Amino acid sequence: MLDSWSLEICEFDEPVCDEGSIVVYNTDFESGDGGFTHSGTLDEWERGTPTFAPVTGANSGTNAWKTDLDNSYEADSAQDLFSPNIVLRVSQAIRLQWAQKYQLESATFDHASVTVREVGNPANSRVVWQHSEDTMTETVGNPATVINEVAGWNRVRADITDFAGLTVEVVFHLDSDNTVNLAGYAIDDVLVEACLACLVTCPADVTVPNDANQCGAVVNYPPPTGSMECGPISCSPPAGSFFPVGTTTVTCTENPDRSPEGGPLPSCSFSVTVEDTQAPTLACPANVIQSNDPGQCSAVVNYTAPSAADNCPGVGVPVCAPASGSTFPVGTTTVNCTVADASPNSPDGTCSFTVSVNDTQPPSIVCPANVTQSNDANQCGAVVSFATPAGADNCPGQTVACTPASGSFFPVGTTTTVCVATDASGNTATCSFTVTVQDTQAPTITCPGDITTSGNDTSNCSLTGAVTYPAPTVTDNCPGAATVCVPPSGSTFPEGTTAVTCTASDTDDPRVFVNANISWGTRAGTVKLVDRATGRQFVLRDRNILDSVCQ
Repeated sequence: MLDSWSLEICEFDEPVCDEGSIVVYNTDFESGDGGFTHSGTLDEWERGTPTFAPVTGANSGTNAWKTDLDNSYEADSAQDLFSPNIVLRVSQAIRLQWAQKYQLESATFDHASVTVREVGNPANSRVVWQHSEDTMTETVGNPATVINEVAGWNRVRADITDFAGLTVEVVFHLDSDNTVNLAGYAIDDVLVEACLACLVTCPADVTVPNDANQCGAVVNYPPPTGSMECGPISCSPPAGSFFPVGTTTVTCTENPDRSPEGGPLPSCSFSVTVEDTQAPTLACPANVIQSNDPGQCSAVVNYTAPSAADNCPGVGVPVCAPASGSTFPVGTTTVNCTVADASPNSPDGTCSFTVSVNDTQPPSIVCPANVTQSNDANQCGAVVSFATPAGADNCPGQTVACTPASGSFFPVGTTTTVCVATDASGNTATCSFTVTVQDTQAPTITCPGDITTSGNDTSNCSLTGAVTYPAPTVTDNCPGAATVCVPPSGSTFPEGTTAVTCTASDTDDPRVFVNANISWGTRAGTVKLVDRATGRQFVLRDRNILDSVCQ
């Protein structure tokens, strides 16, 4: 009887990689079969999700390889699962690892193993794992313990450095007798790693702006470095190449001439980013000059769209404010245009131009009717006020001025008044009307004083003679008043009384009449003037008495 027991867990002594490791082969069977093939007697290897307990599920994901996914393996089977050819070009330590889960009868009856062998030379092979124990599903030990090997997935590792420089395949094998058949054998996550013979170290990522007017840049980056047994290292794209705008991955790899048998090489990678920092160019149209739309203090203006260009494809559509087809007010408006390219690192392209809308429409003006007015009292004219003409325009700001202005002193007669409407743009419109001031004020006339005279004509002994009398005094509000007497002063008056009529008139012909009688006496000459309108008289007397007797 077993009184006690112990369990020793041995950890696989993995190779130590001084320069790091590279993955030679790796598959998890999620996206495909990993290049694996299978064959044999009653072969039932399948890729998918195992569902036959207790070997169910996968180590990672949902897919694994198993001898019959949904049932036990067949009796008297001998079935193999082959990996694809794996090139082990490195000369350092190499390790193989995989995950597995199985339920098998004792190794006395059923066998499972994993073998690595050189492709084309089957004699050069080595079993790296095999099932050599019972299934161990019974209670054993003191205290009692159950060890069930099929309870979970476990990862197996094997050192296969002795195959360095060769091309190998991995064979997963199961054979069974004709008795008990259990859940079977499943594998997942096959990985081959190798220590690097050299370590290739890349420079840091590089970021540069584009070359002027180029959608990229010529980039010279620092060379990578190699250690230990590294041969020549080449990079693609090489330094000094033209890199387009964006991010390009540069991969630097040890020269494959050192390991001509193929397989993965020590390498590294970094990125070269060329940023487009150049703004697109934007060419605006020439400044636009346009007249206002009829009756509007503005104009709808359509202009040619700016033209955009850039060092890289993908320049956007220019946007202008105000947009073409907008209503622009009279005056000058600046139109600002922008355009963006596809790069978030470059500023927008800009340009501007002006749209000038000229107000070329003259205002309108309507004058009042002609004005007729009498003179102001005792004035040869009148102060005349009239309504300011009505002016209108398509734009605000028009003014109206008349010459002479309302409230001016207008002389007697007819004066033409000219009114001018001027808008804010200097456009003008005129109209005119007349102001007539009529002189309706009569002049005044003042008769001379009495005059007495005598007359004598010795040739015929009659009392006749020439009489000169003072002119009447005339005043008027306007110059130019005239006096006319009939008979005129200086005429020869017959004996007796003669009516003299004097008329005072101004330019507008209001007249004042003075009617007078001139009488000659027989002994002394007397001239008597009588204003028939007023009855006022004046007498002309001759102080020289003719003391003579007519014969």
